[in-house]
Amino acid sequence: MERSNAMKPGRLAFSSLFGIFAALLLVACAGPMKTLASNGPDLVRIVENRQATYRIDILPRGHGSGVVVSTEGHIVTAAHVVEDSKGVQITLVDGRDGTPVTYKAQVIAIDKAHDLALIKIDHRFSRPAILEDPANLHPGDGLYNVGYPYNFGEMVGRGNIMRLHFTLRNDDGTTAINDAILADLPDGPGTSGSAIFVERNGRLAGIMSMMLWMTSGREPPMLVRVLVSVEHVRKLLDQAKVPYQSAPPNGK
Repeated sequence: MERSNAMKPGRLAFSSLFGIFAALLLVACAGPMKTLASNGPDLVRIVENRQATYRIDILPRGHGSGVVVSTEGHIVTAAHVVEDSKGVQITLVDGRDGTPVTYKAQVIAIDKAHDLALIKIDHRFSRPAILEDPANLHPGDGLYNVGYPYNFGEMVGRGNIMRLHFTLRNDDGTTAINDAILADLPDGPGTSGSAIFVERNGRLAGIMSMMLWMTSGREPPMLVRVLVSVEHVRKLLDQAKVPYQSAPPNGK
């Protein structure tokens, strides 16, 4: 799913990061089906955040990523991942024998204006993601994300916040990007809906929405990832009356 728009002097294009392709690795459909080891002190809560991140399989084909935000089984992803789908499934290791179990997910709420969706599965989680206070986010902050690009299985990427509160309008006046975070994370199709965490504290900063690139045609393109701010994630959860863990106002 792609959309494009012209912008002088270069060309600006948008692309979703929702993956549609034949499965290559069956293990990629599951959540953390491996030993979770620490990645060092600079990636705070990396183990917990990997345990809270899952691949979301969309029927009849395709997948995105999502992050657990409540102990009751609520998961946040991108709206374009689940809208118009015939079925949403999440596979995770359930039970003492480590057998993968597939759960059907129910779509609870969608915020199309900010490309957010809230889904739920019938499973309890012990360590959901902790939401950051948006006032604590600043350009230059280090980030990391956990997602499922292509069919590589779970992968971790790192980058930085480039800009906050970015809005872009189309030539006809409609909004193409609404109050988003721009970042330089390395990701590909299948990471739509993946969670972006702050390196220094491991809290949720935003949700991966799309990739944006600019080129003049004479130079390699500039690639930027568009993230839905945690501010809008909080609003969606508040409206749906979903309990979640969050950082205190202006907390460190």
